[in-house]
Amino acid sequence: MIRGFLTLLILLVPVFAASQSMSGVDPLTVTLSPRYPRPYETVTLTPQSTLVDLSGSTVVVVAAGKEVGRGSGRESYQIPIGAIGTSVPVKVTVTAPDGVYTEELTIRPADVSLVIDAISTSHAFYQGGALVAPEGRVRVVALADLRTSPGSRIASSDLIYTWKSGGRILTADSGLGKSVLTATAPVLFRDASVSLTVSSRDGAIVGEASVRIAPTEPLVRIYKDGPLEGPRFLRAVTGTYDLKETEEAFRVVPYFFSSRPTLTWKLGSSEVGQEDSITVRTTGSEAGVAALSVNARQAGEYYSADAKASIRYGSSPDSGFFGL
Repeated sequence: MIRGFLTLLILLVPVFAASQSMSGVDPLTVTLSPRYPRPYETVTLTPQSTLVDLSGSTVVVVAAGKEVGRGSGRESYQIPIGAIGTSVPVKVTVTAPDGVYTEELTIRPADVSLVIDAISTSHAFYQGGALVAPEGRVRVVALADLRTSPGSRIASSDLIYTWKSGGRILTADSGLGKSVLTATAPVLFRDASVSLTVSSRDGAIVGEASVRIAPTEPLVRIYKDGPLEGPRFLRAVTGTYDLKETEEAFRVVPYFFSSRPTLTWKLGSSEVGQEDSITVRTTGSEAGVAALSVNARQAGEYYSADAKASIRYGSSPDSGFFGL
């Protein structure tokens, strides 16, 4: 399972503009960087205007009741952000030769995290993360922390989720409480962008996050399958393996296929089975080396993977060796 994880955060809510042009265009606007700040980040605020000569004006920025900057032109001002659930009211006042202009906004930090849960093959005791299979199913789970106050977290069922893929809104997957997206991964060597906007019912608090889904090439591994302890998943059989008994079993595990692939075992050039496990045994007292290989191919697709090992038995290179 691969867990893609990205946190971006939350909100810019204009409260009012004290002055407005006759054309309906705000004479004063501000930009924030980052646009969606995380808790305890520092936001860079920059005033902008197409109607007011900022270079000949005095700009005063007040955040949370304290003056954080005074200057002229399009200077930038730093605003510290507090903990999640807090808000920072900001007022920008521009004193120009033709009048006074103000812009007020509120900055609210919050967390939106996306976790990728790949639905792909592995074994039952696999402790790693399953990676995304080409054209396989993927669950993207949103963990949103939006708060009206430090102790008042909005329930995930009361949040509105708007999912996008490649900039296109996924209407059927979006809506109230829809915090999980199930999608199909792209083909191998391509990736896909998934983004999410989360908002409160009234739209007063908004958070965003995005993640890229990149499939990985499937692979297959051979393991020794003990009669008592079962498969020895801690160590794959590669290179040369010394057969310790006259009969031993091996198991194959296909990793990161979208579903169970078709398996083909071979000893030398002969096909000897299509199951998850195979038993091999010697038929004489002499020794030799046999090539054991397995191919896993995804049905209906072009994805396959191979694994092989040299099985050495006895002490001299002439003996029969069979797969059962």
